[in-house]
Amino acid sequence: MSLESLKGIEDAELSDRLPWDQPGVYIERIDKVHHKEWTSKKDGQSKEFIAFDKTVLAVLDDDDSKSHFAGQQVSHKIWRNLSWPKMFMSSVKGAIVQIMRCDPKDVTWESVKEMISDKQPLTDVLVECEVRPGETNEGKPFNFVTYNRRVPAAEVKERLSEDKQNRFFPNGKLDKMIELEAAAA
Repeated sequence: MSLESLKGIEDAELSDRLPWDQPGVYIERIDKVHHKEWTSKKDGQSKEFIAFDKTVLAVLDDDDSKSHFAGQQVSHKIWRNLSWPKMFMSSVKGAIVQIMRCDPKDVTWESVKEMISDKQPLTDVLVECEVRPGETNEGKPFNFVTYNRRVPAAEVKERLSEDKQNRFFPNGKLDKMIELEAAAA
């Protein structure tokens, strides 16, 4: 995968408005980050997205009861729009900064390539994700996502039943994550 469209991400402005599916506030685990690029058979145009595949661990707020549910696998796709090419870089950069809680200057083309590589450094990162309805610049309804914070593994353990802990984190994985976080503190 070339990722040529993200060359220069170091200079992209930061966006905090990212597309999503259903409004609500969730605790999620990132399972994989990947990139797809292809040419549409329908219109011959180049298509591309970066996706953050995640598992919903808990629903914290659900205004309209149409939210995701615990255990649901969801994919937050950030699409490149040919009309707004800089928005793709800004949205990808915004998501990375929110998830990693890093300086925007630390988001480089090389770091994005590593994120979608076999190394998958974002795997098992726990985040609080807030989805809220809004409008595009053209006035069309659209949902936006904000990664509010990284969630400590110990907090996830407190929120999940023992059954869900075992289902989402088999073989004591959640306890191992808690130990690693304590050692790093």
